[in-house]
Amino acid sequence: MMERKTGEDWTPEHVRRLWTYWNSKPHMREENFSYQVGAGVINFLRLTGRLRGRALDYGSGLGYLLEHLLAQGLECSGAEFSQEAVALVNEKFKAHPRWRGARLVSGFPLPFDEAEFDVVTCTETLEHLSDELLAGVVSEMRRIVRPGGLVLFTTPHAEDLEQSMTYCPFCDAEYHRVQHVRSFTPETMTNLLTGHGLEVLFCRGVDFAEFGRYVTRPRLADASISTLREWLASRSDALLDRVSPRPFPGGRDFRRRAVAGPHLAAVATRAE
Repeated sequence: MMERKTGEDWTPEHVRRLWTYWNSKPHMREENFSYQVGAGVINFLRLTGRLRGRALDYGSGLGYLLEHLLAQGLECSGAEFSQEAVALVNEKFKAHPRWRGARLVSGFPLPFDEAEFDVVTCTETLEHLSDELLAGVVSEMRRIVRPGGLVLFTTPHAEDLEQSMTYCPFCDAEYHRVQHVRSFTPETMTNLLTGHGLEVLFCRGVDFAEFGRYVTRPRLADASISTLREWLASRSDALLDRVSPRPFPGGRDFRRRAVAGPHLAAVATRAE
């Protein structure tokens, strides 16, 4: 009889083997979330007004989001479950003056101090975790972020897990092709974070691609009238935000970009 794999079936060794396999496939790297929309994630964070200081990317993978964080002038650290990924990222950024290293993590507490970071990112990670790991990760995100700092969580928005199930004819088992074991809505995400002492500032479905558009002036040779109009509207909103700033998430440029989309974004801070 066919066996359906659940969260409890995914041992750390199974997870390591799956992601070692996917990371070895160059074409799969282009499907990586931060590879595709990392620029949008960074602009999203910039528009919170809190993108500064020292940052940790938890579940840093091959370092695509870290590249963007370093380019913004932050001191950056990474945390990852794969020894291969840790070694690759440390080699990749070893000469960068603001790189503070990636560490292998396998349990709790994490190897970081209380309130060590101003910004913590945990992108496309929570949907992979068992109940026990989920509680531990969220609790640790609160512990290591400074009061007034920012934690960004992203997952797929209300994902239908059935659509990504696949079947192994060799072992007669059904499983999610990229090891997702849970799905989040704004309500379930908010309840999870507030239940672990975080104050949620924003939690909605967005399209991070929208946050990556019109950040720089489009080349005139490639731009259409509609593209130029959108860019000018974005620059106008950005100027008004500088002249008359509004507390996050009320900024004009942020609000015009925060259209409903496939990515669930939750911004939280440490509640005291």
